Amino acid sequence: MPRPPRSPLLLAAVLALVPIVALVVALGPLHHATPTATPQPQGQATASSLPQLVVADRFDLAAPRAFGPVDVTGIDEHAQVDITGYTLAAGLPALPTSAPVWRLRGFAEVNTTALQARLGVSPPTPEFPGDKFDGLIDLSQGRVSAGGGSTTTMVNAGVQPTDAGSAITAAGRVLSELGILPQNADARALHTVDGWDVAYARRPIQGIPVGVDASVAQVDISPLGNVTRLFVDAPSLDGGAPYPLRSVQDAWADVSRGHWLAECCAGSTGAPPGSARVAFHADTVSLAEVQLDPPAMLLVPMYVFTDTAQHLSLTLPALQAADLSEPGGFRLTEPGAQ
Repeated sequence: MPRPPRSPLLLAAVLALVPIVALVVALGPLHHATPTATPQPQGQATASSLPQLVVADRFDLAAPRAFGPVDVTGIDEHAQVDITGYTLAAGLPALPTSAPVWRLRGFAEVNTTALQARLGVSPPTPEFPGDKFDGLIDLSQGRVSAGGGSTTTMVNAGVQPTDAGSAITAAGRVLSELGILPQNADARALHTVDGWDVAYARRPIQGIPVGVDASVAQVDISPLGNVTRLFVDAPSLDGGAPYPLRSVQDAWADVSRGHWLAECCAGSTGAPPGSARVAFHADTVSLAEVQLDPPAMLLVPMYVFTDTAQHLSLTLPALQAADLSEPGGFRLTEPGAQ
């Protein structure tokens, strides 16, 4: 079960904790059933509920370009795909000419001892050779994960899910009682051989989707109602500022010369040691608010060029060059580099 990366850009640590084949909806062994979307329940807090960590979103906007130049840094994913050429379909849709950059804030600063105990997550300690990652609680980034390694999370939802609706209700109850239920998000459940995977995706902000097949929370629930794994990556909006956008054609000029920030959902298409090579044909283009990799706490408008036949998307910042702090628009680090 994944985090998925914080964005298609998204996080290496969480990706390692919760591997994915395709982000959000393509979770784990998905061929067992078709995902079922259901409106998100709010969860029922009980006397055993822990302090609320998620703080309210702020949607207020400052003056245009109020945050100054934006620093976009991502993990270099170019070795994941072997692209032989780039073509763009005709008849592109009209997209907004401006969009906000949103600041993010982490969870409320509260004592997390009880949450650590409830989830079986050890206090942060250096890893020793052979140890497995058993989870984390990062208030500054708005992240919680558990059940991915040497320990198993044994929180019980109090119900035994029998269908997608009851699985989503159970997941909402657990996250609410833990104080980490994402806000402004919708859930969908997927039946697997191990029970149910429930994933939460943030609702669009001002009509713009958030992330590229990215989830803000995922919960694995067994048929007995035990939560065996969970992750939450749900920092709150802390206000935004509108920025003018470059044209789609201008962005495509960069993508078509191999200058793109991140890829999503194809995994390795044949870069060494693979064998297949692909010609990328972007038949759709869209705009999305994409969360930058840690430690940045921003949602940044990005163009998403997608080859639907090959399930491959390439993303690029949609901001104008003057509003990006890096020459060329962004900086890439080697995989795993800090």
